[in-house]
Amino acid sequence: MRSPLQRENEVDTVISGKKVQLRGITHEDTSLIYQWVNREDLRDLTGTLYPVSEYEHEQWIKNVTTDSKQKLFAIYVDNSCIGTIGIKNIDYFNSNAELFISIGEEAPDYAGGGQMQLIH
Repeated sequence: MRSPLQRENEVDTVISGKKVQLRGITHEDTSLIYQWVNREDLRDLTGTLYPVSEYEHEQWIKNVTTDSKQKLFAIYVDNSCIGTIGIKNIDYFNSNAELFISIGEEAPDYAGGGQMQLIH
């Protein structure tokens, strides 16, 4: 849902680096994520053994975006969504969480994709 202050085609950038932006998940992002999670060549990396139905995917998106112990962001390079990054099992008391990254598309400027800097 768009913020009342956000213009119709404006995307809210949450975290912006020199080349990469992390944005909140949009409806357009969810269809890409659905495609990635069902790609056979990526399945081993997503933790899924079998294809995921649209219903299962919608439920997962709903759960991850409403759970206070998780946060999911879309990774954008040159205004194209290339993957997701997030934190889960957030422990507010001990100040820790688990980080996860999933890259579904190649970004030409990042040969060897997994070597993007986590700390800027």
